[in-house]
Amino acid sequence: MAMRILHITGSIATEAGGVARSVQDTSKALAEAGLEVEILAHKTGHIDLPWKDQPPERLALTLVEPASSGRLASPDMKRMIRERLEACDVLHLHGMWEMLNNYAAEWARVLRKPYVCSIRGMLDPWSMRQRPHRKKFFYRVFENRRLSLASAIHFTAEDELRKAREWVPAGVRTVVVPNIINLGLFIDLPERQAGRERFPQVPGAGPWVLFLSRIHEKKGLDRLIQAFAQLPAELATAQLIIAGTGDDAYIAALKNLARESGIETRVHFVGMIQGKAKAELYRTCEVLAIPTSQENFGLVFPEALACETPVMLTEGVDIHREILGAGAGYLITQEPAQIAATLIEALTHPAENRQRGAAGRRWVLENLQPAAIARQWCAIYASLAAGRPAAARDAV
Repeated sequence: MAMRILHITGSIATEAGGVARSVQDTSKALAEAGLEVEILAHKTGHIDLPWKDQPPERLALTLVEPASSGRLASPDMKRMIRERLEACDVLHLHGMWEMLNNYAAEWARVLRKPYVCSIRGMLDPWSMRQRPHRKKFFYRVFENRRLSLASAIHFTAEDELRKAREWVPAGVRTVVVPNIINLGLFIDLPERQAGRERFPQVPGAGPWVLFLSRIHEKKGLDRLIQAFAQLPAELATAQLIIAGTGDDAYIAALKNLARESGIETRVHFVGMIQGKAKAELYRTCEVLAIPTSQENFGLVFPEALACETPVMLTEGVDIHREILGAGAGYLITQEPAQIAATLIEALTHPAENRQRGAAGRRWVLENLQPAAIARQWCAIYASLAAGRPAAARDAV
């Protein structure tokens, strides 16, 4: 009989960002690897599933109405957690600061079920500086016990583990396994300039620079706009494409910044882009640039590389060492002048830029194949279900 894995997360809505995407893609790959998988999450926001109306045979999704008071688990969610835990072999919890995770962990201990906690970058020093008093209180009262008694704690990169080490309870097993991303969109690549037909509102034949992410203060988009305004006259035809959604007031402030910087006609907000259109956009842009403060994995970086589009990323991205080691990207800071200098380097040396993109695609295809990562998880789950120590950390 196939091993049964229960994934619990607060939300799998599109607005929930990378965690939601990762839970969906990981669950799909695990089901395709032969495990029985169920996702249990709150029913919130817009949900765009990678399997559409045809989920893998062994994958189930259960959505439960959330409690009326914030992050608490509703009575229906508590009942569902108890029922599903009875039947599962391993429980996999995602993220921090969610009461439903702590409730599920307590019941897993009652039922003697092993559980894994995926941290998702939420113990990064930058993250812990956001509302620090509240998080430290929550950690001391709830999360320290949950992590201390976990069968394993999961990190997506060695850098994520290194940065979180202060908060990892002594003696708890740690595993490093990269995020599973859906590479299906990027096997047969679109033509290089396919995005120009898709986005006719972007004028001219100049090079495109892409920002594709949730539009949030931590992503450094204001710094990127300031940097774009510093490009020299020879790059006056360059266009900045901003794909994503965010707070309306913040987006309005960014548009105003572009207007005040004199580049309003060269900065294009195109909204949420998914599916084939996203692959076409990656292929058309010369580089993906996201000067973010923190990102534990950042799905968009390997996606862009899979499309042979090199990336500009900060040390705040926990897979920056692997990407730079593969010769597939540029290291940037959050200083506009330094970002501008790196943009100039990339846009004025197209042959070298394309070489980085090609190296990036090789790295993704060699290291991030979903089936191979799913096999790592199968081995980890099997060892935990059998009561054996988790395997040694698997580097990205």
